[in-house]
Amino acid sequence: MKDDRKVVYNAYKKICKSGLVIGSWGNVSLRSKGSYSIMITPSGIPLKKLSFEKIVKISLDGVPYRSNYKPSVDTNIHLEIYNGFSNVNSVIHTHSEYATIFAQAKMPIPCMGTTHADYFYNEIPVVKDLTEDEIKNDFEKNSGKEIINFFSKNDINPLHMKAALLPSHGPVVWGATIKDAVETAIVLEHVAKLAYRTWILNDVDMDSNLIKKHFFRKHGEKSYYGQ
Repeated sequence: MKDDRKVVYNAYKKICKSGLVIGSWGNVSLRSKGSYSIMITPSGIPLKKLSFEKIVKISLDGVPYRSNYKPSVDTNIHLEIYNGFSNVNSVIHTHSEYATIFAQAKMPIPCMGTTHADYFYNEIPVVKDLTEDEIKNDFEKNSGKEIINFFSKNDINPLHMKAALLPSHGPVVWGATIKDAVETAIVLEHVAKLAYRTWILNDVDMDSNLIKKHFFRKHGEKSYYGQ
């Protein structure tokens, strides 16, 4: 348990040091191995006041274990993703600048180059707006559900597309490991910046064959990238 808390703390520290988090606008969680629970950063505590002891344990049913700290206000987003994507073991939510620009514009991040295609298979989706009732009742839970629903309806493999944009809100990323999720959060912001700046020069479409080639040479059974 202590080790999991340290892992979450170190991951949060890394995304903060990478410029993805201002103040306390971000949260990190990890599914605990052999336990029906997650570890998640506490609500409203910036990095300079955070320690691993303040990381909160909560069951996958949303029941908090004994703690002096409240879990992240976005905990239910994380829980919906864990319960919807069985192969996901870490979730990160930030308000990183360029990814959030696309979320606020309610626009997917287009795949305009091979940097994007190395990590994400096609455009990074923005899910649909919540209804008035969904916002008023269980906003965070419904935000997470909408990600799961979108991926299910569009038959998207969550390990081929490890990110989604919540409209008017910001990005959520995940991974099979916490290291994977951290890397995805960092790369997401970079490809969002590349897409935004590329658009200034030209609104181009990337060849779908090139997207497929670059993604699957790095991922899947027939990948040949790396050692």
